[in-house]
Amino acid sequence: MCKVTSDRHHYSATAADSPSKEQLIGVDLEKQPAKDEATLVPDKEAQAASMAFWFAMLACVSVGMTIGNKFIMLHYKYPNFITLLQNATAVACLLGGKFSGMVRIEPLKFEQWKIFMFSAVFLSVQIVSSLMALPLVAIATTIVFRNISTCIVALIDWAVFGKEFTAPTVASLLITTLGMFLYAWNDVNYNFMGYIWLAVNALATVMNTFWNKVYISSYTQKKEQTTEGISLIQQTETLPLVFAMMAYNNEWPALGKLSSLTPIDMMVLFGTCIGGYLISITYTKVYSLASGTSVILASTINKAISIIGAYFVFHTFLLPVQIVGLCICIFGGVWYAVESRKKPGGKPGFSCEDFLGFWQSQSKR
Repeated sequence: MCKVTSDRHHYSATAADSPSKEQLIGVDLEKQPAKDEATLVPDKEAQAASMAFWFAMLACVSVGMTIGNKFIMLHYKYPNFITLLQNATAVACLLGGKFSGMVRIEPLKFEQWKIFMFSAVFLSVQIVSSLMALPLVAIATTIVFRNISTCIVALIDWAVFGKEFTAPTVASLLITTLGMFLYAWNDVNYNFMGYIWLAVNALATVMNTFWNKVYISSYTQKKEQTTEGISLIQQTETLPLVFAMMAYNNEWPALGKLSSLTPIDMMVLFGTCIGGYLISITYTKVYSLASGTSVILASTINKAISIIGAYFVFHTFLLPVQIVGLCICIFGGVWYAVESRKKPGGKPGFSCEDFLGFWQSQSKR
């Protein structure tokens, strides 16, 4: 189990404020609890303020990355070059955090680089395929496909690995699938190539999920590497892969066309580069401050905000039946997430493996 601790404010008396032995003899012990309660008030208020800040930050970064990537791909159609910029920025920020002492990364070993190379390949395909799909389909469609990836993972867990599911869990998966078909069947923004890229994205997500279940959870549970260290390895290993794809697709003109971008385009591109790093920080922080269920619900709200934001930014139109299908799909996805993370006693639990899998599928572009 991977534990992430949160920053908390503690209040302690200095040596000058401490009572002497003579003063302690006359202390009225009945008044001590009242003092302790008064001391805890600012601590609780500080924690509540911290939670509000980081959940708001998560919403801003998550929604900004979703809408920002679609926006920049409509004006600057170089997905591999954009991915190279975003991942290189994430690597630079992680290295900066490590050398400044702000980010804890365990010593990097050759074995780790070898194992996570496969994950880096899947991650590269996930990011590039997502960028390729965004200009062609509605943001709501990408959210539906993310939930379908969850259903495919569950099906493979049952068919191949013999995992057993409770009746509520099965019901949630069926509802998710029903919502997906209801949405896709009536999709007025349907684009064949867009759906193909989303299918590629879903396949890479499924493969990455199973690879991470075996290796990432093992490394974090044994404390051989931190989540930031794993992210550094993966992001670094994606760079030569994305560079090769950029060269193969002849995206060299992207360098010259950077200067022709409008100030708004440049701001959005820069924002997505920083956002790729910030979103990993915000997810780590909110998981340390709140329960996994709370984070899932917050992510669902962020999806809804992204869909609403896309309507105003891109004037995306959805039929009423699509909206119903989308709501059913999202509801089923949240229900499955809550049910699948319940401990035997019936209370929701959230392990490091859950966090990493959820982060891989939700936090990236």
